[in-house]
Amino acid sequence: GDDPLFVRYASCFIAMQMGKRLLKALDIKLNGLDHRNFAQARQWIEEQSEAVFVVSRQDIDTALKALYGNQEISVQQLSATFRRGDLIGKLDQVEDAGLLCQLHFLARKEEELSALPCKDKASRSSFPQFSSFSRGR
Repeated sequence: GDDPLFVRYASCFIAMQMGKRLLKALDIKLNGLDHRNFAQARQWIEEQSEAVFVVSRQDIDTALKALYGNQEISVQQLSATFRRGDLIGKLDQVEDAGLLCQLHFLARKEEELSALPCKDKASRSSFPQFSSFSRGR
């Protein structure tokens, strides 16, 4: 398909990111997901899964670029990266940067909210590793 090479190695990481988004959307913690909200969770997944997959895949791409820059990543490197835990730390940074962007724009006038995802240099300044490839978005 059109998916980047890393997707075949990243399925668990993408699922983890999707799960985090589900929990955030339902405003619950993992241990709060049970029979009482399962129908709501299932409906959210049915309605949102494609879009959330794409955004979660972008999270992985962003984290990989934070680890490797724009250099070509071999299949062996990809495989090893997804076996190690260092990608989790980069994903946390990606989420933190996304939260900073959201907070920055929420502080602005409502009509500027359409500017998401973050295109403002000031809100990226504390995450310089993201500035090199977010310019093109």
